[in-house]
Amino acid sequence: MSLPEGAELHIVADDADYRNEGFSDDIRPYLGWEWQQKKKGKVKLWARISQFLAAHFPDAKNAMDMERGLLAQRLRNSRSFAETHAVIAEVKDLDGFNDEHLRYLGEALVENSQVRAIRHDGDVHEFYSGILNKYHSRFDEDLKAKLTELIGS
Repeated sequence: MSLPEGAELHIVADDADYRNEGFSDDIRPYLGWEWQQKKKGKVKLWARISQFLAAHFPDAKNAMDMERGLLAQRLRNSRSFAETHAVIAEVKDLDGFNDEHLRYLGEALVENSQVRAIRHDGDVHEFYSGILNKYHSRFDEDLKAKLTELIGS
């Protein structure tokens, strides 16, 4: 398959080999330069397919909703501290959680010992504090009380 001159290349990968060093979500400068030399186009890196879909196909809400659900389930079923941190890193920037997603996220903290044990780590605490603040009225009262007690908000 060949692409025309000036073609924009979109890469969907949550892989450090593509990402610029530091805290950037941009493509590595060399890779951008290489595509510019070959096709006179730009390269855009997306960590998740839902980000790409949201930017280019706003009507593809189903895919983003599925991703939220899958990440919430992954957090609820996390088997290690590393996995918990990895899922939090993916889910922290998402928005638009439905009631089922919120229940899974809440259950992750209340019922999963891996998540609960690191609830005071900066990323985990920040995520749950934000979820509680933003969606407090949508949590079941019992679950909300347990979350508030665990997070301390």
